[in-house]
Amino acid sequence: MQKLISIIVPTYNRSHCVSDAICSVLAQSYLEWELIIVDDGSSDNTVAVVNKYSDPRIRYIRHSTNQGAIAAKSTGLDHARGEWIGILDSDDTLHPDALMLCMGVVKTYTTQSEEKVLGTVLCNCISSQDGSYTGKGIATNGTVSYEDFLCGRVHGEFWGIFSRNVLGSQRFDTRITGGFESTLWLKLYRDSTTYYIHQGLRNYTVAATDDQVSSIRNVISHAEKCAYGYGLLLSDHGSVITTHCPLRYTYLLKRKAFFEVISGNRGQGIHDSWRVLRMSKSIKDAVFFLAIGLLPSGLLTRLVVYWKDR
Repeated sequence: MQKLISIIVPTYNRSHCVSDAICSVLAQSYLEWELIIVDDGSSDNTVAVVNKYSDPRIRYIRHSTNQGAIAAKSTGLDHARGEWIGILDSDDTLHPDALMLCMGVVKTYTTQSEEKVLGTVLCNCISSQDGSYTGKGIATNGTVSYEDFLCGRVHGEFWGIFSRNVLGSQRFDTRITGGFESTLWLKLYRDSTTYYIHQGLRNYTVAATDDQVSSIRNVISHAEKCAYGYGLLLSDHGSVITTHCPLRYTYLLKRKAFFEVISGNRGQGIHDSWRVLRMSKSIKDAVFFLAIGLLPSGLLTRLVVYWKDR
């Protein structure tokens, strides 16, 4: 008997593209799935689009108000009934054999370690911009370690399914922004085995590059959540990062310091940047410490965005 997979599609005002995501699940060669569409308070005709599909495997859940993508994904997790779960953005699509190939790994894979069960099966994603693979750092089928992800040796955008048993009651922290979903994934990578399929099985929509003004506004609007996200990442995984890749630790701590300042918490930013300087004792980080302490947050943001765009 095939195992049930729950595919969660969080969506907000994407009636123009959510049908493509739905159709890509309907087209799967693996048939034992349920599709949970979590409408995060859309004001467009998303419900009408979803109602066009009569397949009983599709369930529609609606938030009465917009709560954000993280909350929508957690709602989907709360309603998932499958032994395995995947999350698909509403502007993305799956290759028809994506679920079949992932479940093939689940069926045949035998872990070499008795301490860890198979918890995640990953594949690569195909960029909508240039057709390239968005996941970097690994180019063959096989297991990937927690430390590889933690230290950034394997990075970028991947897709996959994860075990409900390994996930347990863990959920996304709603105080983070989307870029810090890794705070949950890293726990799964730490507590179980991760297997990677070197194929592009998800078509990933890459947003157009913002102009500098938009980038500045985006940085400022998400600064508090980013500072919290970096703090959570370092709190949960910092000791391992320090052991296996100390330069990665100071990089993440500098990012936290920057967002602390931008969000109005300059004292914490100075404290964090001083910790960086004590660890590295480099001239570059001394300059960073002075910039964090002296530059107005608006100028600091503009400089960071300028350097990022170069």
